[in-house]
Amino acid sequence: MVRMADILKKLQNVPPAENLKPKDDLSSEEGKVCPSGQEAPVAGGADSNHKEASAVPPQPEAASIFAKTVGQKEQLSASPRGEPASDAVFEDPSTKEGKIYLSGQGNKPAMQISLAMKEFEPDMGRSKELYAKAVKLANELLEKALAKQPIAFKEIKALSDEFVNYLVLGDKTLLNLFYDNYDPQEYLPHHMVNVMIMSISVGLGLRYNRSKVDELSLGAFLNDIGTSEYLKLALQPRQLSEGEYNQIKDHISASVMILSSIKELPEAVIQAIKETHERMDGKGYPKGIKGGELSEYTRIIAIADVYEASVHSRVYRPKRSPHEVIKEMLSSGSGSFDGRALKAFINLIGIYPAGSYVELNSAEIAKAISSNDNFPLRPVVHIIFDSNRKRLNEPRLINLAKQFNLYIKNQLSDEDVAKLTKEG
Repeated sequence: MVRMADILKKLQNVPPAENLKPKDDLSSEEGKVCPSGQEAPVAGGADSNHKEASAVPPQPEAASIFAKTVGQKEQLSASPRGEPASDAVFEDPSTKEGKIYLSGQGNKPAMQISLAMKEFEPDMGRSKELYAKAVKLANELLEKALAKQPIAFKEIKALSDEFVNYLVLGDKTLLNLFYDNYDPQEYLPHHMVNVMIMSISVGLGLRYNRSKVDELSLGAFLNDIGTSEYLKLALQPRQLSEGEYNQIKDHISASVMILSSIKELPEAVIQAIKETHERMDGKGYPKGIKGGELSEYTRIIAIADVYEASVHSRVYRPKRSPHEVIKEMLSSGSGSFDGRALKAFINLIGIYPAGSYVELNSAEIAKAISSNDNFPLRPVVHIIFDSNRKRLNEPRLINLAKQFNLYIKNQLSDEDVAKLTKEG
């Protein structure tokens, strides 16, 4: 049995971004991943700026190790394709006063945000409207692609901008919506939107400037548009044969062909779409390229793509626990994913993402609501069962980052909680 403490120690060995080489990258176990983020149903196979360490009692999940390793701020370096480090977010001494620049060059930032804005009151209603709007546009794009109709860039760019503007303020309600269940038969438009949400968020965590976040957003949203041509096959409620799986891999060239008429799309976006299913260890497809050959956008989208598919149901298999998926992505030694991007991803969602069920040391059962950036092992939770396993009439909100006498003892599956619900 793999312990999370052992997994987290691996992250401690990931070098700073400027020293990171492909051989040092952490990974997920390489499995075949279907286009549109499906796990391949192939027959026969498949910163240390806080004081948590001293303030919190010893915990089984080695919180201090993780916080020291993943919670620290990363510095952007030259990209794999040679973009200069000046492409990174620009900061000046005013940062200490609560200001951060998200784009611009030299000492002339193009956009400035007060960090205080990150504390604005989340609007779940507004987030749901935006999410529904994006799913609607994704469906329209898929229908046009299938009908060989021209696709206008204006609507896509406007939607992408709206999501970036929303997420850049630190609102996490869209990330909560990421985990909502959806009909597996309607997975593709939701998958497109969710991969965009997660990729933008990771890009911001890596301190990308606005222009780079915009490109990343477009690549994440559009990378699986070509699956529209293979949807009937992708929705088969059974394992695919190797031949069928090889057919569905062609969605990559289909995506590139569909988007080739959109002259406004930057070449970096097209490149990312071509490489989304490539892997750092060279075991991806279609060309088997690896390591430093992969674009930086590819490295982020690949993680978001696989994670999104794994934590949602597909017609041929049930969803998996976010905690279980993260554990697998961190514990494998095959080198599928870029270590720096994976660290930023884990720092964003936490070890216990929204929707995860956990048992506390008090024997109470809780559901994770949101993560704490500096305390990844101490999310905000709703207590839903008391210590006697009796369901509470009203969930009780607890921020584990402020309740040091409480900590997570075990991860529970949806099935475990469903059983408790029947018993209660």
